[in-house]
Amino acid sequence: MAELKDWSCEFQLATYFPLTVGQKFAILCHGNTPLNPKLNPDFDGNENLENYELVILRHKYKSSNELFLSTTAWKVGKHNLKKIKLNVGKDYILISPPAYEVKTLLTEKTQMHPPQGPIIVTLSTAYWYILGFIALGLITMLAKVYRDTRKYDRGMLKLNSFKTGLSPFFEFQKQARLAKRTLEKNLNPAELNELTLNIYKQLVTFVSFSLNYPAFVFSEKMVKKRFAKFKIKPDLVIQYFYLQSELKKISFDLKSGTQDLLSIKSDLDILIHESLVFADKLNKEEKVVKK
Repeated sequence: MAELKDWSCEFQLATYFPLTVGQKFAILCHGNTPLNPKLNPDFDGNENLENYELVILRHKYKSSNELFLSTTAWKVGKHNLKKIKLNVGKDYILISPPAYEVKTLLTEKTQMHPPQGPIIVTLSTAYWYILGFIALGLITMLAKVYRDTRKYDRGMLKLNSFKTGLSPFFEFQKQARLAKRTLEKNLNPAELNELTLNIYKQLVTFVSFSLNYPAFVFSEKMVKKRFAKFKIKPDLVIQYFYLQSELKKISFDLKSGTQDLLSIKSDLDILIHESLVFADKLNKEEKVVKK
């Protein structure tokens, strides 16, 4: 690989401080050597760059001499990266990122102090019990927020490891159509179950990207709240959980051997088709995330 020495990159970080997990910021690159707009830039192979410290979400060539990168950071903490390579085809741009810090989405707990002086003496036992219950409720609430935030952060790290060169919508379409073609083969129960679980995973992953929410680590109740936040049509929400339930049922039947394979393959083929229809409708919703 050869270095493109006439290219340089600027990190647009100052506007966004302090950064939080998953917050987007831009990197603008320009140079004299023209680039092929069909080339996808990436950070693969950098020894000084750990996973999730710097992630490219999308890119756009403003011209053959200008490259725009939409990036984010999923790793909490202070980062002082050494020179890293931005790979562009068989060449690379050597850049020096500024030091930056990424904070978690969890807000700091507010410390509570008891009232001072004679007020303490005048409070009755009943009031102390009431204050105790309020404090306990507040601590419980903060603990839940902390657990959910940690779970969200870890889930988003895992979700972003599923990214491919395609958008989540087109990746799901690709996997679903491959599954339909695979169904035409002579599969044994184990292979058919693996295919079913893969479609289930692809469906949940697509919905997670659409909601920007790791649905695979949260309860059905929490995922429904996320659907409601995005104001997704109720019939789509019902259809999603129906597809989930039916795919799980097919997997259970395959493990227990309660149905014949021809019947299961027919049911699975129908579910894959319905999943494609569902994905198309969800992708057309205005408020879902499209990357």
